[in-house]
Amino acid sequence: MGFLVRRTWVDLERIHEIKQRFGGHIAWASFVARFLPGMRTIVYVSAGSMRFHFGWFVVVLFVAAAVQAYLYLLAADFISAHILPYLKSKITQTILAAILIGAVIFLNRVFTKRASSTIKSHV
Repeated sequence: MGFLVRRTWVDLERIHEIKQRFGGHIAWASFVARFLPGMRTIVYVSAGSMRFHFGWFVVVLFVAAAVQAYLYLLAADFISAHILPYLKSKITQTILAAILIGAVIFLNRVFTKRASSTIKSHV
């Protein structure tokens, strides 16, 4: 973390401002960050720079992980009960396979066209 303090965008004034803004909410921020992709690292580093108690941090992360796992299990239960029965018919499997193959062909053409236009523009 020392290399960040030497940068001009992280100084003691900014760290003090972050402590004032999020000091009382760092537990909730750590809990919510578990559910937001890309935010975990930022919030976890902020919690560490604000000297959030490690024991409480572990408890908050454990509870957030338990809630997230429970939500994933509920989603899996819903999918297995309501969506998977539709996938058992051969017609649905054929339609989904055709859609998947079509999407792969379409994406292949898009990316090869983009790559060839990028190569031509650099030459």
